[in-house]
Amino acid sequence: MLGILLDLKIDENTKIESVKVWKEWQYIDLCVEAIIKKGETTYHYALLIENKYYSKLHDNQLKRYKEVFDTYYKKKETRFKWRLRHKLVSCLERQKQVDEMYAKELKDTKFKALPFYKLICPDYWDKDALTYTDSESDIFNEFWLRKW
Repeated sequence: MLGILLDLKIDENTKIESVKVWKEWQYIDLCVEAIIKKGETTYHYALLIENKYYSKLHDNQLKRYKEVFDTYYKKKETRFKWRLRHKLVSCLERQKQVDEMYAKELKDTKFKALPFYKLICPDYWDKDALTYTDSESDIFNEFWLRKW
C-alpha cells in the first residue's frame, strides 16, 4: 500500500526507515511522513490522504487542503526536500468510476484518486471471480474485503 500511495516501487533494495501518521491535522484526513532509503539515497516523503470512503468532496476541499499541506512542508525543513504526494481514496471499486466521479475536483490539482481496492495486495485479487480472496487476517478480511 505504501508504495502505491507514494508512487514508489518497494523492493528488496528499499528500507522503510520510519512512517509517522497524523489523523485530522488541519482537517486533513491523514498526513503521513515516510523516510525511505533506496540503496544509499534517503528520501523524505510527505503524503496527504483525503478519504472519501464515507463522504463526498465539498467546499473546494482538495485545493484548500493541498495549499495548507504544501505550504507546511515547504517551510518545515531546509536540510532536505520533501517529496509531496496527494491522494484521494474512494470506496468506488473501479478506477474508471473514480476518475469519472472526481474529474472536476481533480482538475488542476496534483491529487491522484484511487479506488481503495487498488491499494490492497494484488495477490488477493481473483481475476476469474473478479473479487478478493481472503488474506491471513480475519479482521482485515471482515473489514476490508467484504461487500456490505
